[in-house]
Amino acid sequence: ILRPLPFPSPDHLMMLAEDNPEKGWHQQVAAPANYLDWQERVPAFADVAAYDDRVSRQTLSAGEDPVLVSRANVTGNFFSVLQVPAAVGRAFRPEETWASSSDVAVISYGFWETRFGGDLSALGKSITINGVPFTIVGVTPVRFSCLQPNHTDDLWVPLATLPRLGSLISASSFAQRDNWWILMV
Repeated sequence: ILRPLPFPSPDHLMMLAEDNPEKGWHQQVAAPANYLDWQERVPAFADVAAYDDRVSRQTLSAGEDPVLVSRANVTGNFFSVLQVPAAVGRAFRPEETWASSSDVAVISYGFWETRFGGDLSALGKSITINGVPFTIVGVTPVRFSCLQPNHTDDLWVPLATLPRLGSLISASSFAQRDNWWILMV
């Protein structure tokens, strides 16, 4: 509680949430269409990123024995909003949020060390998450963790991949205002 957020400018970050008096919700997750409006139409925000960080354990294959990993889905600007550059490789690009010519992933530093021995050749390697192939494009800094206390992710993938990864979220969910499931910063 007393430690500052582990980002370069924590005083410039804020969590955004929605209220819904009809349902008795206060400071809850947001609808994706509302995220897009806030990002495009609220000049007080330099930028807005969204993520789905529900604890999701999934099977990952990378040439060795399969392993369970913790995955988060984020917008392409997630790391830039937090001002967290990749330690190795690159972070996501904004255009990778909703579509990409190939599915990409950013892995945690710890996962990079334990699964790939900290080898730079991990960049560009293909990993498979629940049968969907991804290309590793970056590695987070050593102590990077998401915005949930006591929770660490092994990897991050763009929001567009949710329907293919077996999520109940469909591509049409991204345009809805009555389906609340993303967190915003």
